[in-house]
Amino acid sequence: MQPSDSLKRDHAWQNVSFSNHRGQRLVGLFYACSGMDSALIVCHGFSGSKEGGGRALRMAEYLARPGMGVLLFDFAGNGASQGSFAETTLSGQMEDLRCAADWCQSQGIQRLAGMGRSFGGTTLLCQAAGDSRFEAVCTWATPVYPLQLFQGFLREKSKDRVILSGEDGTIELKREFMDDLARHDVAACAAAIPPRPLLVIHGERDEVVPPHEAQVIQNAAESSSHLHLIPEADHRFSIGVEKVWELCLEWLKKCFR
Repeated sequence: MQPSDSLKRDHAWQNVSFSNHRGQRLVGLFYACSGMDSALIVCHGFSGSKEGGGRALRMAEYLARPGMGVLLFDFAGNGASQGSFAETTLSGQMEDLRCAADWCQSQGIQRLAGMGRSFGGTTLLCQAAGDSRFEAVCTWATPVYPLQLFQGFLREKSKDRVILSGEDGTIELKREFMDDLARHDVAACAAAIPPRPLLVIHGERDEVVPPHEAQVIQNAAESSSHLHLIPEADHRFSIGVEKVWELCLEWLKKCFR
């Protein structure tokens, strides 16, 4: 699965940066082309990065289309962006995404699609619910009950901080992370996406976010949504990612004809 030679000639990677409303510099990579009128903004998962170990770069090159660029960026406190990861909140990531959309518009791009994996998908749903600039939304392995999910990883909680523990080690965050999650109804946000198209993708063997949460997202968005469960795929899509890319490409072609 490689982009065509003609697409490679038309698109090129650019290093970009923009600021959020908290004064932090966010760093991105933009797979840009001439004559762009649309862009796909990709939101990485919890504690991830825009490159996704290189896989996100390959995905962007595969999904890019004539007239459409792809923006990968690091949320504040992640990757090369400024900020402390310990200060991460869902509301903060929503603001970062809003500023990414603002940056795209400052480049003359008016039509936007959003794609988010895991907690990045949660961020996208919550932001796109009230941001009509996102004409199409795609989520991968996205938790619709993030507070419940992270409570399952909770090892210590005080008035100032929380400590989460998982297979990747221990993470310390400010208490506000959990308090902020309680303020968001992700299913209600999904219900606000229609009539815009919503593509919901989930692995049948997701060991982190139960696959039934994908069904909750689809049901909330009703006729505007399409759900694809990927056989054998886990939370990271160690198996089946090529199928996911194919589904996303066909979806983009339909949404941005």
